[in-house]
Amino acid sequence: MPDTSGATYSVSLRLQRTTTEFAFVSVPLTADLTIAKPDGTGQIDVEKMVQRAVEMGQASSVSWQKEEQHVKPHPVQMAPTDIEKS
Repeated sequence: MPDTSGATYSVSLRLQRTTTEFAFVSVPLTADLTIAKPDGTGQIDVEKMVQRAVEMGQASSVSWQKEEQHVKPHPVQMAPTDIEKS
């Protein structure tokens, strides 16, 4: 029998949104980021440089820009709590 009361029904699905952002930081080349070579030249210690860049990226002054965003069903479905429902 069709519903004639005008009521509507819905099903809640828990979603997961992942946003990827990017930023550029300029890492100063300091003595602690170089490896001295036997011939007297130096080489950048890439591992230390990358770690320094990651540390610098934690600063609130870094300007992050949205690169992409993905929305998919959350792997764990559960009933909604008191959060806003749409």
